[in-house]
Amino acid sequence: MLTSKHLEDVTGAIVTSQILRFLIAVAELGLMFVVLTLVLIASPFAAFVAALAVSFAGLVAAITGRGLPRLRGRIKGISAFAVAGIFALIASQAHEADQRETRWAELRQAEPEAYLAELAPIDQERWLEELSELRPERYAQEIARRETELQAQREAEAAEAARRAEAEAAERREADTRAAAAAQRLIAGSDDLDEHRAVFGRFAVELVENGTGVNALMKLAATK
Repeated sequence: MLTSKHLEDVTGAIVTSQILRFLIAVAELGLMFVVLTLVLIASPFAAFVAALAVSFAGLVAAITGRGLPRLRGRIKGISAFAVAGIFALIASQAHEADQRETRWAELRQAEPEAYLAELAPIDQERWLEELSELRPERYAQEIARRETELQAQREAEAAEAARRAEAEAAERREADTRAAAAAQRLIAGSDDLDEHRAVFGRFAVELVENGTGVNALMKLAATK
C-alpha cells in the first residue's frame, strides 16, 4: 500500500523527469539552430535544404507522433517544424540575396546601364555610389537635380512659414482693432474719468502680455 511519503516521492520523480526532458528538448533545438546557422554562413542554399528537411521531419512527427529518434513526439515535432521552418525562410532569403549579388556582379561588367536600372528602385544609396563610378556625368547631374529640389523645398517651406506668420499677424491686428473699437464704445458710454483710465490700463496690460486686448475688454464689459 502506497503511503503519502511514497506518493510524494513518485510525484517528485515525475516532475523532475518532465523538467529534464523539457531542458533536453530545448538544448536540442538550440543545438539545431546553431548547426543550421553555421551551415548558413558556409552556404545559404545548403542551410535552406537542411532546414527544409528538418522542418518536414518535424511535421511528420507532429502529425503521426513518430519520426527520427530525437524528433519523436508531437510537441517536439511541432517545435522542430516551427524553428526549422523559420530558419528555412531566412536561408531562402539569404540564398536569393547571394544569387542577386552574383547576377549583379556579372551584369555590372556586361551591361552597366541595365545594372543601374535594376539597382535604382532597390537601393538608392548604393545606386548613387555605383553611378558615380560608372557614369560620372550622370552622377553630377543627379546631384545637381537633388540640390535643386532640396532648395525648392526649403523655399516652399520658408514661404509657407512666412504666410502663416502674416496670417497670424493679420489676426492679431484685427483683434486689436476690435478691442480698440470696444474700448471707445465703453468710454463713450461712461462719464467717469477713473473708469476711462481703468479701461485703457487693462487694455494695455492685456495687449503687452498676450498680444491682444480683447480678453480684458470682454471681462470689463461683462462686469458693467
